[in-house]
Amino acid sequence: FHDLKYWCGYPVSTPAERLERFIADSELMVDVAVLGVDFFIAETMFRGVRSGGGPSALPFAWGFGRM
Repeated sequence: FHDLKYWCGYPVSTPAERLERFIADSELMVDVAVLGVDFFIAETMFRGVRSGGGPSALPFAWGFGRM
């Protein structure tokens, strides 16, 4: 679901979009932790998507499906 949320996001940096992205990234971290993966790994994934998934023209960035 995380990738679908990234695909559907709007690639503009408004407070609402920043919140939607934060929620999507947080849900990914929780979902990974619930699967039984070590929480350090789940948190590392969260930090990775937070640092590298901001709005841009890259095919893994927030809103890439709307570009």
